[in-house]
Amino acid sequence: MWMNMSRHRAAQAAAGLLFVTALALWGGRAFSQKPSAGPAAGPAPSRDAVFGTLQREPIAGQLFWLDVKFTRFVFGGDDFPEFDFARPDYVRSVLGPYRLDATFYDQTLREVRSAAKPGRYGAVVRGTFDSGVTLKRYVTLFRQPDELADLDWWRWAGDRTAAHDATSIELPPELGIKPDVAKKHARNVATYVKFGFYEDLYTRPYSGRFLASLYESTPDDSSASDADDAIARDRQWWVSLKRRLEGLDGKFPGRYDGPTVADGAATVLRAGTSAEAGLGAELNDALGDVYTDLVTKTGETFTVAVARDGVLCFDKAYGAGGANAAATSRLSHVASINKVMTGVAVMMLVDRGLINLDDDITRYFPSLSDVKLARPITVRHLLTHTSGLPDLCIDEVNDLEQVLRVYMPYANVGQRFEYCETGYGLAGKIVENVTGTVFPKFLKSHVLDPLGMKDTQVRGAESDAYSTAKDLAYLGQMILNKGTYGGKRFFGPATYEKMLPQRLTSILGPDTGVVQGIGLHPLNVRSIFSKAGPTPAIAFSPNASNKELGFGNVIGHGSVSRSVFALDLDKKLVYTVASDNKGDGFRDVLNASPHSVKGLKGKNARALLGQSFEARKTTEKEVDDFQLRAVKVLGGRLSR
Repeated sequence: MWMNMSRHRAAQAAAGLLFVTALALWGGRAFSQKPSAGPAAGPAPSRDAVFGTLQREPIAGQLFWLDVKFTRFVFGGDDFPEFDFARPDYVRSVLGPYRLDATFYDQTLREVRSAAKPGRYGAVVRGTFDSGVTLKRYVTLFRQPDELADLDWWRWAGDRTAAHDATSIELPPELGIKPDVAKKHARNVATYVKFGFYEDLYTRPYSGRFLASLYESTPDDSSASDADDAIARDRQWWVSLKRRLEGLDGKFPGRYDGPTVADGAATVLRAGTSAEAGLGAELNDALGDVYTDLVTKTGETFTVAVARDGVLCFDKAYGAGGANAAATSRLSHVASINKVMTGVAVMMLVDRGLINLDDDITRYFPSLSDVKLARPITVRHLLTHTSGLPDLCIDEVNDLEQVLRVYMPYANVGQRFEYCETGYGLAGKIVENVTGTVFPKFLKSHVLDPLGMKDTQVRGAESDAYSTAKDLAYLGQMILNKGTYGGKRFFGPATYEKMLPQRLTSILGPDTGVVQGIGLHPLNVRSIFSKAGPTPAIAFSPNASNKELGFGNVIGHGSVSRSVFALDLDKKLVYTVASDNKGDGFRDVLNASPHSVKGLKGKNARALLGQSFEARKTTEKEVDDFQLRAVKVLGGRLSR
């Protein structure tokens, strides 16, 4: 399971630069070894001076040094480890003198002063600065069994008499080590991985989260899916504790029983022919020719689904690497299409009156009520990319709202449209705070499973979804049905209307051209494969352009992985593509970024960057041309 999670994260990192940044923030931090610090000498900087500095620093760097480091995240004995900021000297130089204190809780959410027995403990660390800045951090610790102290780690990690099962440990092929060589040296590979575990055991915060969750699990209470694996269990524990500490358990019910029974049976997807779908008998051959050419050109692997009036007439997989790589059940990283799923989850709660889109988010995050804002941030701001918050992919962290509180006073709330992963991350936290259920489990129980999306895995709320084209088509049909699917009611017609894209005049003023919905935006079919998110300003309706190609009112979402979620509301069409965008034709250009030329300066750096971006632009245009061919094939049949 551990190795599976590592592969899961490696796939995310390859999918886009935002996720690379997110993983660095969460798992690759450099920590100081100093114990907890007292106030430092010298005057405290003013609040304006503090935030002036913050705004000049890269966001990633800010989050680095505002993290709390324990001397051990896996520890022994009754005493909790000491703690301090990861870079205390730097923190003091920028934010001034501070005090840190912590309250500890055991597995049962009971406040404790010592670690009396092995297992999970949570630390709520509070930082108070003379400059007026305050913050909290949530840290998971694992109190190891006493027997671990007597373990000979060198013998456990390198015991030559032990059986080493190398089949469960796969080295990344990009490492360049031949599979037969790795198999031959299986024992050495296993030893290497074991020593890596030992070295990370005490120093990485992930170790505390991972081992605490495994320790309290039983073989029968977890399927180890994204909805209930070790990290989901850790998140669930913190959801329960935060609801108790912030009084949310008395404010919101902490349960949800949707979807409910619909008044009548709505359209469900059924397999059928393209002729039955009104798309012509030759659709499969025409579309197949386009995608076969695309695979030949790029080496991509992807799945495609087309459904109209409930008839799933196209469900095929393409790609190099054999039948397994090209199976229709093969999961692809669909990235930001995750936001459609999050939008559905939020709107289900809106439908029940548990969430109001125009509520100040402090209703769901009481600990943020002391943050002074020129304009309150609403749930609608989060979901329409108008919150003014920094764009981060870190919704797996348990203290996301606490990380963001220092930026909120300086957020340009409701001033402009700026595509923002963070808003959806916070929206996922709102779902957790209202229902008491960690987001991936809520989504699986109340959206994915009821729709039959058995091949979809979701961990976060912004860009951490893996799915197939067929599964996405189920989601699309439910939205086309205005919130129902078969005999299940996810939300009603009035809520469906609130989810649809609309001009953001209530937020950005009467002159705005920005059109955005909840997880959905208008799509111009000529360019739906070119952008991960909605255009920053849509000063026109794309319907006229769509009409030229045979389409009507098309909405949906794109992704950085070139996956597509497109719904034609007028023609009752669902068109989905699930792609990792990792074909051989893309590998070099996707890896080309400013990071790859970090050590170069002057003309050499500019030349290499120019070449890499031009190569990527050319390659992406080639794929867009293929995708436009596919759109024309579909549109030509829609207009008959």
